[in-house]
Amino acid sequence: MDTKKLSHKQFIERLTHIAERKLDISRYDRGFKRSIAKALSARDSTVQRWFDKSYPEAEYLIKMYNVFGVTADDLLGIESTNTQVKPLDLHKIQFIAAARDKNLPECYLNPELYSVGPILRDTRSACHPEDIDEADIDSWGISRKDLVLHRDNVYAVLVPERIGMSMWPIIKPGDVIIIDSSDHELVDGGIFAFCFNGDHFTVRQVKRTQDNVILIPWFLRQYPVEMINLKEHPKCIIGRVIFSLTYLTALGSEQLPTVQQSA
Repeated sequence: MDTKKLSHKQFIERLTHIAERKLDISRYDRGFKRSIAKALSARDSTVQRWFDKSYPEAEYLIKMYNVFGVTADDLLGIESTNTQVKPLDLHKIQFIAAARDKNLPECYLNPELYSVGPILRDTRSACHPEDIDEADIDSWGISRKDLVLHRDNVYAVLVPERIGMSMWPIIKPGDVIIIDSSDHELVDGGIFAFCFNGDHFTVRQVKRTQDNVILIPWFLRQYPVEMINLKEHPKCIIGRVIFSLTYLTALGSEQLPTVQQSA
């Protein structure tokens, strides 16, 4: 049996087991699948399709959580330490299910070797990774764990023009920055993403001084150094910027700052 069929068989076994327990009905009863459909307010044909070859859409994964008390990760066999279902979890499940349907080799979905994360359209979405909506996601990426320093909670953000040029030349509009949303431990010299007042997103190199953090831009000719009191902004840290990928797609060459060369 190939890995795709095995993964689907394991999903059906988990669904069957939880349905038997929650609905108090045997898988061998004639009305078993119909009972699942009724409990989830789904069509009989929809449930039959799951048993044949497909995976549930996000709306049914939410219903399974509400009705059966099983998380999407547990149902589809994805390792996770998080027991709360979040919108981003469901979008991730959809991506993984689609990848399996397209015969993506299972090794790329191995959490020990690869990290699966969204690429967000706009830095505003980066402020609240737990509330990311499907409309915020431009695409999904699969990264080798060694390239993201074996971090698990990483996602990418497309840097728009409106973010400015404060971190030129290491981060520019059009780049993709990789953020670890679980790393909030400020380290002198590290680069972190911050959100202030709900929608003001910025990326800066930092220096910690007691209860304050100094935000240091790289493009010092145009942007000032700032000091933020962490007690006044206790939830301002989004996460650490691991690295950035340079594309320079958002700006034309005539908009880039000129670099003065010494004689």
